[in-house]
Amino acid sequence: MSRTSTMTKAQLIYEIRAEHPDAPTAARLMRLSRSTLLTLNRYAFFADPNVFYNALYDEGITTPDQDQPAKNPAAVALGSIRSARKAAASRANGLLGGRPRKDRPK
Repeated sequence: MSRTSTMTKAQLIYEIRAEHPDAPTAARLMRLSRSTLLTLNRYAFFADPNVFYNALYDEGITTPDQDQPAKNPAAVALGSIRSARKAAASRANGLLGGRPRKDRPK
């Protein structure tokens, strides 16, 4: 009998996260069945990490990197550009109840 066959779900998750620190959180892995975790644990020790991440993807679990939408490098470099005038107008509109409706009577 192999050592992994007697491991609990928490122990399997601990081993998976020790081998792949960038793997999904323990809470997300806890949703999987024990047999799926056994398979993932087996894949976690392959030389090619793509085997492990493909198995995760097949189970519908993405890594934190895949959860984030891709960002435009120019937007990241510029950041949020907002003039003092626009910020003041936004604050004033917020005090008045927010953005006016489009179908507002004239």
